[in-house]
Amino acid sequence: MKIREIFARLSKPTAADDVREIEALLAKIDTEAAEARATLAGLAKKRTAALRDDDDRALDGIDAAKLTAERVIEKAGLARPEVVERLAAARVAAKEAARAGFKKRQVEIAGRLAAALKAAEACNRDAEALDLEIRASLGDHSGLPAIVFGGTLLRGGPDAWHLYIEREFGHLPTPPSTRPAEKPKVVTKPAPTAKPTRAPKPKPVLAETPVDGWRRMVVLKSGYESPEGLALAAGELVDVPESEAKKAAERGAVDYAA
Repeated sequence: MKIREIFARLSKPTAADDVREIEALLAKIDTEAAEARATLAGLAKKRTAALRDDDDRALDGIDAAKLTAERVIEKAGLARPEVVERLAAARVAAKEAARAGFKKRQVEIAGRLAAALKAAEACNRDAEALDLEIRASLGDHSGLPAIVFGGTLLRGGPDAWHLYIEREFGHLPTPPSTRPAEKPKVVTKPAPTAKPTRAPKPKPVLAETPVDGWRRMVVLKSGYESPEGLALAAGELVDVPESEAKKAAERGAVDYAA
């Protein structure tokens, strides 16, 4: 073991340390020390035999080998604490470098996600406006599906998410490729002169519990029509006859609210 080479390696700046290189150096020190201890154990038996035989020449060789093994163990004991300390510092530095890299990627992805959520919210508002225009023009039974997204993602969720992200990362950069959402051009179809336009029917207020033979359901697909003929959005509650509830649930249009 060349302890001078080990200390020369340890004199390098901590920033240049490679965790795997320091781990390999520590493993080498421990392996050579273990081999030296095994050598000493074998030399002890040989020395006892040489003393009994008055074999001074063999004793000289054994003592020289014993001295070499003892020096290896002594050098390992001297170098190991500094190598262990340097390895701990290298692991901390590597973890901090990894954390900085992950945070940089988080900021970039969070910026893209924030822009995408804002664009989705704007697009969903356009969809709501278009659905209202269709109802006002064609009535509740237009034959067209409702395209508004009624999930929780766009019902106040982004506001809380934006506050959390700004608290963690501060101002997020806007991705270069992000464009503001463009409102779709809506061509309004005039109402037929033979048919006066009807105002949307008010949605009935649900009782605390459904009447006998009826089940309370939650709408899964926007556009599902209530027994009163109203088009409902996903997430709304509606009372329907039990036979219809079972069929609609099998189609995936609604699910049991309780």
